[in-house]
Amino acid sequence: MQDSPDYVFFDLDPTPGTPYSAVLRVARTIHQILEEIRLKSFLKTSGASGFHIFVPLQPGYSYEQTRTFAEIVGKIAAADLPELTTFERTVSKRPKGRVLIDALQNARGKPLATVYSARAEEHAGVSTPLQPKELDQNIEPKSWTVSNIERRLAEVGDLWSGFWQARQALDTALDRLDSKLRGNAPAKGRAEVVPPLVEIGKRK
Repeated sequence: MQDSPDYVFFDLDPTPGTPYSAVLRVARTIHQILEEIRLKSFLKTSGASGFHIFVPLQPGYSYEQTRTFAEIVGKIAAADLPELTTFERTVSKRPKGRVLIDALQNARGKPLATVYSARAEEHAGVSTPLQPKELDQNIEPKSWTVSNIERRLAEVGDLWSGFWQARQALDTALDRLDSKLRGNAPAKGRAEVVPPLVEIGKRK
């Protein structure tokens, strides 16, 4: 069994009743953080009520490293959006209107909805790739379903076609993140939520 994950995964899971615009705002913030440290990420709706962000990786990292990296980026996003985010895993205890940033899915054997998965939802949603600019648009969980996904593909093509050609290293990205957070003018609140990053990105 493979012990080296192929990607880092960010799972955004809203509490019931949370508007999808809040989910997209959290996704946009995480995407911007990844762009700041020059990591290419791939975006998609979950096909249900959530959102997924993937960062394809070069081989050699452990699940613990990917989970820790996702936790760090999630905490940075939460520092920027404290009113919209939570790390409470028990659904009944989550504050209303919040989005769970779930890093624990970065573990061996976790079931994940892959891209273009049809979901067992009443609206028959499909997990659909997005362009970064679409994070600012009026998208809803029901925007793409089994009945219109082919039209979407005809319009924009397969936005994930280059996924496996975009494998990246975490090492230099973490160096950039460390420099940005601990520089002369780090974003307010960000530096306090991040542990030393020196060892996290070293491959086995």
